[in-house]
Amino acid sequence: MVFAKPTPRHEQWRAWYRGDRYLRGLTQLELNRRFRDLVRNFLILTPDAKIGFPPLSTEGIEWMQLITHTLEEFRLIYGPYPAGFTGEVHREVSGFCKRARAEGRVCARSSRAYK
Repeated sequence: MVFAKPTPRHEQWRAWYRGDRYLRGLTQLELNRRFRDLVRNFLILTPDAKIGFPPLSTEGIEWMQLITHTLEEFRLIYGPYPAGFTGEVHREVSGFCKRARAEGRVCARSSRAYK
């Protein structure tokens, strides 16, 4: 796919995904689990003992693209975020962050789901 003007990477990935919706047949539960598994594989423990994202590298960009494809499938089926996400994913992330804080590590609170 060729874009006429400079386009943010995530918008390019979303457009490419719409051209080949390989996640189309997944159920809501399967999409939620895919998102959870992708995030689990993408997150790292930083040298400062914080939960974070890896530096941008070829591998990190590939994970970001897969996550973006999954988010685009959610958006196409259920509407804008957080539509389509089940409580299972939010509970798991919340539990992950609670455990990290109990162990003296940091987990960013970027939304209500992590409280």
